[in-house]
Amino acid sequence: MTDETFEYDVFISYSHQDKEWVRKWLLPRLDKQFRVCIDFRDFRVGVSSIENMEWAVESSRRTLPVFTPSWVDSEWARFEEILTLTRDVRRGLVPVMLEDCELPLRLRALTCVDFRQHEHWEAQFERVVAAIRKEGPTGSSLHGALLPLPPQPHFAHPYPLQQHFTGRVREREMLTQWLTEGADDVFALTAIGGMGKSALTWVWTLRDVCGLPVPGLADDPADLAQACAVPEDARPDGVLWWSFYEAQAGFEAFLDEAVRYVGGGEIDPESIRSGHEKVQCLLSLLQERRVLLVLDGFERELRAYHNMNAAYAGDALAERADEDARSCIDLRAAQLLRGVASLPLAGRVLITSRLFPRELDGMAGFHRESLEGLQPADAVVFFRAWGIEGMRAEIEAVCEPWDYHPLALRVLAGFIARDYRLRGDVQAARRHLDEVLPELKGAHAQTPILRVAYDSLDAPTGDLLSRIAAFRGRVDYDALLAISEFENESALEAALHELEQRGLLMWEDDEFDLHPIVRQYAYDRLSDPEGVHEKARDYFDARPKPDTIESVDDLAPTIELYHHTVRAGRYHDAFKLLYNRLHDQLYYQLAAYSTSIEMLRELFPETREAPRLSDQSAQAWTLNALAVSYTRCGQTREAVVLLEASAVIHRASEDNVNLAISLANLAEEQRKLGELAKTEADIRRQIHLCDEQGDAFNEATGHAELGCLLAHNARWDEAADELNLAWESFEGHGEVQGQCIVVAHCALRALLMGELDEALGHARHALVAPHRSIAIFWSRCRAWDWRSDIAVLPAVRHRSGPASGSR
Repeated sequence: MTDETFEYDVFISYSHQDKEWVRKWLLPRLDKQFRVCIDFRDFRVGVSSIENMEWAVESSRRTLPVFTPSWVDSEWARFEEILTLTRDVRRGLVPVMLEDCELPLRLRALTCVDFRQHEHWEAQFERVVAAIRKEGPTGSSLHGALLPLPPQPHFAHPYPLQQHFTGRVREREMLTQWLTEGADDVFALTAIGGMGKSALTWVWTLRDVCGLPVPGLADDPADLAQACAVPEDARPDGVLWWSFYEAQAGFEAFLDEAVRYVGGGEIDPESIRSGHEKVQCLLSLLQERRVLLVLDGFERELRAYHNMNAAYAGDALAERADEDARSCIDLRAAQLLRGVASLPLAGRVLITSRLFPRELDGMAGFHRESLEGLQPADAVVFFRAWGIEGMRAEIEAVCEPWDYHPLALRVLAGFIARDYRLRGDVQAARRHLDEVLPELKGAHAQTPILRVAYDSLDAPTGDLLSRIAAFRGRVDYDALLAISEFENESALEAALHELEQRGLLMWEDDEFDLHPIVRQYAYDRLSDPEGVHEKARDYFDARPKPDTIESVDDLAPTIELYHHTVRAGRYHDAFKLLYNRLHDQLYYQLAAYSTSIEMLRELFPETREAPRLSDQSAQAWTLNALAVSYTRCGQTREAVVLLEASAVIHRASEDNVNLAISLANLAEEQRKLGELAKTEADIRRQIHLCDEQGDAFNEATGHAELGCLLAHNARWDEAADELNLAWESFEGHGEVQGQCIVVAHCALRALLMGELDEALGHARHALVAPHRSIAIFWSRCRAWDWRSDIAVLPAVRHRSGPASGSR
């Protein structure tokens, strides 16, 4: 975006308590060099202040907040809302520190221009000028310019730590020893849900690695702090915390953010042509820079949990997971895992996951640990923090049947603390829970305790918990109002408080959330799921539509609308929403193939036989769309099954136009699997159909691909005949690109025959046309790389994606 696109160069955000300095010292100097937006002269009359601020941020290339205690008290809340509303924040912040103040966590790691000493004002002003004039964003990516750079840590998704985190000293010491002395650069921490993987690594990262206070937790005793803390001289040069549990925080977004952060803000990931090259770039950076990457919830990038319904999936999914289910859904994620485990790194990578990634099987360059329950002593401290009375032996006796599972103990503590007869007395556990103890044998500890906790709620409060569980992630109060059955807000707020006190509901940054295990249990008990999802659908349908789409984040409200539409049983409406507002943006514009797969899979029953759609053309479109998305993610066998099903539907409906396209796509995927006889049969069938319809272009394309295939089978004369037919057709219709592809296939045929001079001549002929795809193919020919991914017509059919006639 050019400067001319913006009405202003810089917008000043300040507290009116500081207007003397801003208006008399800063503004006159900026006015001499820039187009400045400031409230008292530029804000529009008759418009709310929040709308004016949003307009100012959108209209300005840079935003300059003046940090003082008054600004934090009066402006931060509105400023944070603007940063949330304004998704198109492509310019950076130019933060100015005028007075010492306690900044909010999101701003604490930013490097500010320091105006706290009067004698340095002029020199610091030159830094402001340089930052405003700097081309491109001064910050980057996630949530706009709020990206700190090393050595400041970057907590992309702060973890909402619940009260009374206790113990885990042994595990924290283990992580510190790995970071400072371990021989392996990768640490994989695995555990079932609710064991506290995220809480442990969050506390360790903040307190022990970064030396930062953890809000809500008292400082460790001196001896414990010394045992767990990473020595100052051993701390990494930067820390990036990333949670895959968050909405729209998939691997693609992580990769961009990691390249920006580890690269020190010097590398724009958008300038890197492919995801493969981004991974290579990140690996190179990690070989040079001592940065710690913490990848929390990595199971969301594995096939078992990579779907829109993962939020409702418990550990039963993990128990059934085979090797394929433990594989990365994104080929780039697999590439990164193999790279960090095999290359000598200066940086370190910590992964938490319910499942151990298959890509690390058999590799030597990583350390793996399974997280177990709390230590008995830690459980006693935890119960005492809840105000529960009882002897140490009594508390341990109550906790032991639950295997000291952290989530189970949290729910149990909340239950005891709220017991009406023995409130706060550990004996309350015995009074109510003896009946479920037999269930613990061979079962996860959290399941019986959740049943008891859920059953102890009054019906409206339990129903509210199940309704909240219908959302896949964090939601605000307005969303809960939309699905609430309470008569008034007072009753709703009382129920929310009750759930929070019992340890079943989390509240952080004005949003509500559930632990995944609680969400799964409560959702399974939702009495009217379709009705609740219908209300949630209406809520998201009323949200404003984004003006521009530049990332998957911009599609988040539409994705949630789609999800609840499916869950409400409105499959045809969901299909129309996907077709009209999601598919093209995800597949073509953003190349978000894994997200596209998630969306499409929602339309299939668990048996995966066919989409839950009554219209056959819609079924075929969905099958084909899912298939081509799978091909982009390297899942060829999945694609073949879907394309075969799509072809069956087209054949039954005598839709020969789209049958030809499905057969062409199917042939390409069969070729990758080495099923050459099937490939040849399908290409010949496609050519025949195109001939019947008078589709000369796709018929010529079929002849070209058949010629290429026959050349690989050493059927030289037949290959030449097919390529000649293709050439004549393309030449007759003036299709220059098609002619070049035919010549490229001729080069490959000559190369396979050992006629190197002829091959080089054909390749040079093909290179005459200014098509990058041909240049790439020629370079492959020169490298004799014909054995993998032989060049074919460059994405013509996949570019048209699902059969056009299905629309």
